[in-house]
Amino acid sequence: MKYVICYIVGVLILLLTSCYKDLGNYDYHEINEVQFAGFPTEKMFKFRGVDSIKVYPDISGTLNDKDLSQYTFKWEAVVKSGTTAEGKTHYPLDSNRVNLEYFVKLPEAEYAVYLLVKDKETNVTWRQSFDLKVTTALNEGWMILSEVNNTCRLDMISLSGGKEMIVKDVWEGTEFASWKGPKQLAIWVDMFAAAGENPVYLVAKDGAVKLDPKDLGYDELNNVEYEFAQTPSNMEPLRMAGNYVNAWRICVTDKGVFAKDDMMTGSLYGMPINRLDGESEYFGVAPAIGMTAYPYDYNPAVILYDTTNLRFVQINTNLASMRLPTAQETVFPFQTGKDFVYMTSTLHDTYGILFTILKENTGKLHLYGIKFKGGQNIEQAKDYCYPLDAPEIEKATCFAVHPILYYLFYAVDNKIYQYDLITKDTRILPISFEDEVKESLPEHDITMLKFNIFILGGDNKPEGAEMQYRLIVGSKGTEELDGIVRMLEIPTLMDKPAVVRKEYGGFGRVVDVTYRERQ
Repeated sequence: MKYVICYIVGVLILLLTSCYKDLGNYDYHEINEVQFAGFPTEKMFKFRGVDSIKVYPDISGTLNDKDLSQYTFKWEAVVKSGTTAEGKTHYPLDSNRVNLEYFVKLPEAEYAVYLLVKDKETNVTWRQSFDLKVTTALNEGWMILSEVNNTCRLDMISLSGGKEMIVKDVWEGTEFASWKGPKQLAIWVDMFAAAGENPVYLVAKDGAVKLDPKDLGYDELNNVEYEFAQTPSNMEPLRMAGNYVNAWRICVTDKGVFAKDDMMTGSLYGMPINRLDGESEYFGVAPAIGMTAYPYDYNPAVILYDTTNLRFVQINTNLASMRLPTAQETVFPFQTGKDFVYMTSTLHDTYGILFTILKENTGKLHLYGIKFKGGQNIEQAKDYCYPLDAPEIEKATCFAVHPILYYLFYAVDNKIYQYDLITKDTRILPISFEDEVKESLPEHDITMLKFNIFILGGDNKPEGAEMQYRLIVGSKGTEELDGIVRMLEIPTLMDKPAVVRKEYGGFGRVVDVTYRERQ
């Protein structure tokens, strides 16, 4: 049997060998390979409708050197991720020219710009690219709201082009130039909005309006009045806030509190909700909205302060009414009997802590801490509920709480006090101006203290996430446009001065400073 198998295998090998015919063509020859030089090696930043792109590449072939007659050329821009606001991914820029000279009209996006070189003889296409970001000067950066002669002024420290550029008096000659009583730049990143369309609202005594996303300008149709089913007459908005995941929108006004859910088609602000279930009387609400600073908490608790009955209240999830907080009153009664002073959310603990400062009728200030526990759950923070025994704190005009360090800052005239929420130690914050350390801002009264917590993290910002841990100080002197914004690096321990990392001037009385983020 073994011999039979060997015989069969041998026959098969002979058959395969005899049937095989060499049909190959071994007349190999080189093809022309296109080589590129002279392309940008770093990302190019260009302003839409302002800048031009000029690229003069050096093209050569391995067989024909510099002879470009046997090629066709095509330039195109390809969106690196997703689509533009127009819903496109590819944009032709130029054809049949090796040099690119293009006035930028591309929509705002990140692109790879390709030069496609096709060899007419071989029909092989070679390509090379460079990175391009198309933006506008108002695309991203620090928005500075100030007051000049009681009217609103907007300036911007633009970081759109990869480096700082100051855009002065954005609203000059527009409708906003006559609006009075600036209060807030309400900005939130909307996960349901198109890229670049995240809402930014101006909140002022004269009203509230969503700014045009392209030029931050005024459009009557963007007035917040059109977001109401029925706008109360002579309504003055006081505070606005939005939630990232739920698309909840809260608007506190002098005529009541209103809420809506932008996930619902045609959602409008309805009836005021500032009364408790089962109660008929409406109550006043402080101009502050307490929500977790973590943007991804679904269905979050929203805490307000009732200025009529002097108590904390919580918005119901149907956004149609309010209730008393259901958390156990283990540290303090939610009906405090004290007047509202200040409220802010931080990144402390798992879901953040809401810090509130209230004042008793003697003028004594008290700190109240409420922990967010995820969703509608809250808990009184027993370690951060106590009277504030700190120098001159009853005279303070501005407050801020560090997002991750347990420090409270407050301003009295041109001094900043730093108060340790754990040890209760206090100092006047020394400020390092280059080689000189001072304990006050020269001839300037402080008008604003705040920290700007990023919704989109911060790692993609020019200076990284640490920007949200800098204390932003707005101050005003005696001249019309001598307002200054400083950003202070806060040391971890209270034994070193705060370092001025950034300083900008030429504003009015600084009211609010907010970073315009991009998705």
